[in-house]
Amino acid sequence: MVSAPTPYLEEFFKIAVPYIFPLIGVACIVEPYIMTDYAPLLLGTLMILGGIYSHLEAIRHKTYSELANVDMATSLMMVVVGSIILFKRDNAIEFMGYVWGLLGIIKGARLFDQSIYYAYIKQKWLLKVFWGIANIFLGVFLLIDPAENFSHHVVILGFELIAYSAQHLNVPSFLMNKLKEIKAFPRK
Repeated sequence: MVSAPTPYLEEFFKIAVPYIFPLIGVACIVEPYIMTDYAPLLLGTLMILGGIYSHLEAIRHKTYSELANVDMATSLMMVVVGSIILFKRDNAIEFMGYVWGLLGIIKGARLFDQSIYYAYIKQKWLLKVFWGIANIFLGVFLLIDPAENFSHHVVILGFELIAYSAQHLNVPSFLMNKLKEIKAFPRK
């Protein structure tokens, strides 16, 4: 068993998610063709680091104790694919496009599964169907011609990185806590 000293990776992700990811996201939106040139280095490295971090977290939280959990398999896949991307580096765009396209289709299919489940339990499900269709469409679009369509997906990645960062930053509660600290809200 790995006794995982994860403080360094935890610190990296505490900095990367709120600060580095949004900057990379803006760069992807503003300069997608330049970012496409750097995509193998950036994505390969981030996939390896993210995979290692996820794997260590899965070990720490013992997610392997449930058969249905795929955290460790997913994290291992990220490390392997990230390593291949770094190895291929200059010729990785087409490979990355195929991988990204397949992952998009898988994500879309999972969203369809979730939408059926949410419809069954009478919860909101329509947005999941929409995102499922969008992910499948974008995945197919990328698989048809990965090299040609890659830069378009870099722009989408930029928006995803910004949204992911905002989601994990939890800005509203952060602001509310700061306002409470400075006593912006009088007590009743």
